[in-house]
Amino acid sequence: MRKWIYLKKQPFIPLNILGLNLLFSLFYWVMESVRDVIVFNKGSILERIFRPDPMSFWMRMMVICIFMLFSIFSGILREQIEGKRTTVSIRLRNFGIIWIGIGFSLLYWFLEAFRDVFVFSKGGFFQRLFQPDAMGFWMRMMVVFFLILFSSYVQATVNQHRKIEQKLREAYAELEQRVEKSGTELSRSNEILIQQVALRERTQYVLKQMNNTLTVLSACSDVLNRANDEKKMLNEICSTIVGIGNFPLVWVSAVERKGKVKVSTVAQSVRQAVDIQLVEMTTSEFMDDQNPIGLALKSGKPGLTMSLSKLDKSKLWVYTALNCRYTSLLSLPLKDKDDVFAVLSMYAADSGVFDDEPLKLLGRLADNLAFGLIAARSRSHGSATESPKE
Repeated sequence: MRKWIYLKKQPFIPLNILGLNLLFSLFYWVMESVRDVIVFNKGSILERIFRPDPMSFWMRMMVICIFMLFSIFSGILREQIEGKRTTVSIRLRNFGIIWIGIGFSLLYWFLEAFRDVFVFSKGGFFQRLFQPDAMGFWMRMMVVFFLILFSSYVQATVNQHRKIEQKLREAYAELEQRVEKSGTELSRSNEILIQQVALRERTQYVLKQMNNTLTVLSACSDVLNRANDEKKMLNEICSTIVGIGNFPLVWVSAVERKGKVKVSTVAQSVRQAVDIQLVEMTTSEFMDDQNPIGLALKSGKPGLTMSLSKLDKSKLWVYTALNCRYTSLLSLPLKDKDDVFAVLSMYAADSGVFDDEPLKLLGRLADNLAFGLIAARSRSHGSATESPKE
């Protein structure tokens, strides 16, 4: 099962940073009130906390705004860094928020010096900027410390998030590779399984055809053993092949070599009467170079056309056979030694019936049929020569 990795989008401004800034703002407000009472003798603590003078209130709110602005800028920079924008440099990604904290610290230091000079009339501006009194320095350092501390914390969380995100990307890439590898292996396994299933089906089909052909061979042997009349025997052989072997039409063609070679049909069996025309048509065109009957007659070997669709369809016997939805034609020579005296032919709707092993068995059938015909003719000839003596 494929797993997906989702990265949870962080808030625009992290709530923990806002909370810390608000907490420090409250702390800063209280410390400013303590300083006003202890250093400047301005009323009581509660009065300075809840009712500061307008100038002090303005300065405190200004510092608090600095903290809030720092949070907003930190959040914006964090979005840019985590969003992997191309405009963000490597230095800014690694230390950008810390630099923002330092910048706001300098701004706060400058505003504190400005307040001491123009509000409390404490020396010159550069003196208060570079040589503040002990209490002013302590207050400024406290604010600067917290700003830099916050910026360091935010930067650390951003860097940690980037490391985690990088690990997640690496894990995701590894997962993608594993899924792709598993998919490739699964696809390869499926291909092997399909090939095995196809091979098994093919093997079962060949075995079925061989068993069927063996049954035909056995049945034809019985016909040869009990037959006395040659024509009757040939017709029974053709009918047995059609009936048991599931061939649509089977016929035997006799060969005459007195002068010009002549081939004629002497026995046949067809499922449909119309196929008789195809038998005669194929037999009469045996001189065609692509006709298996002529090939068997000339070579003394089986003539086989596995795919009639590849032959010239302008030839009438090919065109007619294709219209009958036949795919292949086999012609087996019946020989007396090397002399072909007849041809056993059969059409098939499936070329698979003429695979190697079934073809060998059909070749044995042709040899048995030739032997039976020769034996029958010998017996008939012997009877004819003995009759006049009696």
